[in-house]
Amino acid sequence: WSSDVCSSDLVMIHDTVTIIKHDTIKILERPKNSEIPALSKGTVSQTQLSSLSTSFMISAWSSVGIVKETIPSITSSVFANTLNQGETSQTTRTEYGIGLQYGFTHFSITTGLGYSSKTWAVNYDFQKTYTDYSQVVGYTNVVSWIVTPHFPAGPPFGGPQHFDSVKTVTHNPIYKNDTIHNKYQGTNTASYISIPLFFSFNSPLYKKLSLIVGTGITLHLLQKATGNTIKDSSNAFVPLTDILKDYYLTSNSQAGLQYSLGKHQVFSIEAGYSFSISRIFKDDYPIIRNEGIVSGILSYGWRF
Repeated sequence: WSSDVCSSDLVMIHDTVTIIKHDTIKILERPKNSEIPALSKGTVSQTQLSSLSTSFMISAWSSVGIVKETIPSITSSVFANTLNQGETSQTTRTEYGIGLQYGFTHFSITTGLGYSSKTWAVNYDFQKTYTDYSQVVGYTNVVSWIVTPHFPAGPPFGGPQHFDSVKTVTHNPIYKNDTIHNKYQGTNTASYISIPLFFSFNSPLYKKLSLIVGTGITLHLLQKATGNTIKDSSNAFVPLTDILKDYYLTSNSQAGLQYSLGKHQVFSIEAGYSFSISRIFKDDYPIIRNEGIVSGILSYGWRF
């Protein structure tokens, strides 16, 4: 048998005891061992109890972010300048999905399935002048002379000096110059299936409120792309699908607050930052275009 006897008149009984004090007592059912954390004296809130045991949680989340696209500073070319001028460097991204989280003590690991869509404005308006070598519009004449002196022999100082000269006229063709006006204005979109792998730390702050921070990586699988862009220095327009890779990776970091709505429900709000760690465009694309994303994330979870 065992009992907890307080200094007050109330005696808490967990099992059969011998009552030596005549007073009103309350009989409690003995709690299961798994429900009693090994803690020091003091009370423990429900949030703290849940953080000390393992659990599964299914969550639904959504986010809105601003994508900043950059081209490395070492890249300096007419093509890179045209690209920067024609496509806005800021892109809007929306994302939503379902996550599965396994938590233990203050740590958790999360994976899931999401869908994201990036949208950015494109506005190309430039002229390109080139030479059409199939059309000759005239010639330039270049005249050159080759003069050779002669000194005939004869007494006493030789005969009269003669000069031989050769005139050469070269006709250089003048080819026609044509100007092409390239103009394209529209909206490009790229949609991806995302698969995250995330590691988080949870620390209680106040009653039902907790701090959460985490980091991880996400695999993005291309599903659909619409719009056009320029592929190289020729400034020829090509469909976006011709230059995007089928997948790429990002590194992610998040921090925010989590609020317990009850025994099973939690709500969280977080700020996140991610950046690409692999090429977004195909390997034969002449420059590297990186992206960094600042986002706000809302999620609702159900803990089992």
